Order: sequence, then C-alpha cells, then structure tokens
Amino acid sequence: NEEEIIRLKYDISAMKRKKVEMHKLVNNERKTHIGELNRLKKEVIQRDKEVNKLRRITDRKTLQAEKSNQVAKSRLEQIGILKAKYTEAERKLRIKTVKKGVMEKAGLDNVIMGRRNTTTKKPISKKAISYNSTADIDLIRDFLDKKVSDVGKKEAIADKLANEWEDHIL
Repeated sequence: NEEEIIRLKYDISAMKRKKVEMHKLVNNERKTHIGELNRLKKEVIQRDKEVNKLRRITDRKTLQAEKSNQVAKSRLEQIGILKAKYTEAERKLRIKTVKKGVMEKAGLDNVIMGRRNTTTKKPISKKAISYNSTADIDLIRDFLDKKVSDVGKKEAIADKLANEWEDHIL
C-alpha cells in the first residue's frame, strides 16, 4: 500500500507540475493571441483610414468631374447657340448677296429705289421742264406708283429666288 501511496503522491506532484506548465503555456498562448489581435486591430484601423482617405479622394474627384461636365455642357450649349446665330447670319448674308445680284441684274440699284441704272442719260429739254400741269403731275404719280409696285414685285421675286438658292446650298 505504501508503494501505492508513493506512486500516487508522485503522480499528484507530476500532475501539479503539468498543471503549472499548462497554466504557463495557456498564459503564453493568451498573451500571444492578445498581441496578435491588437496587431490585427491596428492593421484594420490603418486600412480603414486608408480606405476612407481613398474614398474622400474619389468623392472629390467625382465631384470635380461632375462640375467639369456641367461646365462643358454649358459651354457646349453656348457654342451651339453661337453656331446657330453664326449660321443664321451667314445665311442672311448669302440671301442678301443673291438678292443684291438679282436686283442688279434686273437693273435696280442696291438701295431698291426703283431707278434704273443707265449708262447713257438723255438730256432733259427745256420744253419738258416748262410743261408743269396738274394732269402731268397725276400722270407722273401714277407712273411712279406703277414703278414702285414693279420694284416691290421684283424684290419679292428676288427674295424667293434667294431663299430657293439658300435651300439648294444647304
């Protein structure tokens, strides 16, 4: 029995030593685990900071790109408006030039007064000047009215022709 007690005492002391060793091992593992957790937490925090920084930079660049896009759109609209004005002015100038050419071919000056361009002028005799009666004035007024209406018709025809040519050009 004594041998049994000695063996049991020896087993108990061996178990106590193993218990102490196990406690040391567990404490060391716990310390290592806590250290590793702290290191990983620091890495996570650092990566979160980097991600937030990159997100802010991305947001800033996105906002800047949107502003640039809006500026580009407004400038494009302005360019479109200016281009439309320019093409309209160019069209009017072409119509005016064609109309002027047609009116010159018709023998009218470019002020459209209804006077013919004549290279040779007939001298007015003194008889025609001294012949001033009211009947003549009425005849002259009728004659001038006809000429003015004639010029108006020619101008309308020249307008139509200029617009037709403009449509053919475009």
